[in-house]
Amino acid sequence: SVKLRQTIFLIFKEATTNAAKYGSGDIVTAKLWKEKDKLTFNLINETYQKEGLKEISGLGISNIKTRTEEVDGKFTIETNDNSFEVKLSFPI
Repeated sequence: SVKLRQTIFLIFKEATTNAAKYGSGDIVTAKLWKEKDKLTFNLINETYQKEGLKEISGLGISNIKTRTEEVDGKFTIETNDNSFEVKLSFPI
């Protein structure tokens, strides 16, 4: 749908802005793929921070979460030693 397409574009824009702002800039990976009944988007970036990434209180993460919920999607964040991954899935 047009709403889903616009939402994914805005989330991609926000996630890449966050990657540029907080990441090391060496590697950013974005993936978008379709499965049977859902569309999945992941963005992974290297970070300067090693801990406390889930507690980031900026508007970027909350905007992504809000946009995802508006289209009945699911939003999670995973952190590893030096990476930050935003995982989203949307019903289609």
